[in-house]
Amino acid sequence: RPKPSRGGIGGGGGMASNGDNKRLFRVRRTVLQMLRDRGYTVKDEEIKLSLYEFVDRYGDPVRRDEIVIHCEKQGDPNDKV
Repeated sequence: RPKPSRGGIGGGGGMASNGDNKRLFRVRRTVLQMLRDRGYTVKDEEIKLSLYEFVDRYGDPVRRDEIVIHCEKQGDPNDKV
């Protein structure tokens, strides 16, 4: 029996019904915060991106192959992620 849709953000449908968009958004934001904490250069606007902006940028459902993070260590441009 299929589970009822939780509808992404507010439960009203529209976004991926299994919550993948919200989960991927939160994972990406956490990874960006961890990279910054470890001394990598991460733009504020990337961390402050809202869920709606994230879905607008990466699609619904999210195009996982486009969620790529590139940044380099502060003071060492050869150390990149």
